[in-house]
Amino acid sequence: MGIDIEKLEFALNNFQIKAVYLNSNCNNPMGCSIPQERKRKIVELTSRFDVPVIEDDSTGELFFGKNRPDILKAYDKKGLVIYCSSFSKILSPTYRVGWILPGKYIDQVTRLKQAINVGTATLQQITIAEYLSSGNYERHLRKVREIYQHRVKQMRSDIFETFPPETFVSNPQGGFNLWIQLPKTVDSFDLYNECKKQHISLTPGAIFTTDGKYDNFIRLSASFYNDDKKHFIKTMGELVDHCSRKDENGKITLEKLMK
Repeated sequence: MGIDIEKLEFALNNFQIKAVYLNSNCNNPMGCSIPQERKRKIVELTSRFDVPVIEDDSTGELFFGKNRPDILKAYDKKGLVIYCSSFSKILSPTYRVGWILPGKYIDQVTRLKQAINVGTATLQQITIAEYLSSGNYERHLRKVREIYQHRVKQMRSDIFETFPPETFVSNPQGGFNLWIQLPKTVDSFDLYNECKKQHISLTPGAIFTTDGKYDNFIRLSASFYNDDKKHFIKTMGELVDHCSRKDENGKITLEKLMK
């Protein structure tokens, strides 16, 4: 699970790698976390090459297990891991408040912060600080984890009920996203366009890669999912079924079927 250590070492040996970016816990789009031992090996390997690691842990608090997954930064002995996180996925996306532990790159990060955004909204920071000091934050985390886990489980179950049998769905360790492999004949961008007409939102899998993979994959968010939205999954399942059918020339006939 997570980045392939051998391929990472090959890349570090053969290319001029400037930095490694990793979404370490409850990642987007699969919802999985890099195992503890692999995290340690990643930091040891990148440290050997003096290559910085940008660790995005914005969803790490949304784990479904008993214990919070550890972070890459915990194994950093040279200040090479730049740890980033946010309250956007946990408290409120509109606050846009996050934080960074830049390690040895504190001067560079400070200059970039000043160049990109001279000032950060003070009111939002004060509001969050007051909430953290109230003692309610941990209670909120426990509640939101339970809610997301239930919603993910419910959406996953509804997908299995309504999508074609060739469909595979991730089983996230945390967060609120589902990564879905559709039948090979389905083009996720075609599905996206048809779902948009039905006011259904999805993310085509192809945007998660640079080499043309995942054309028949989609990401769905269960963050607001409930029984009232089940009909959207049913409609999407019908559209996926249409997408997976072909005419005599092997061409997807989705537009024809939807007219």
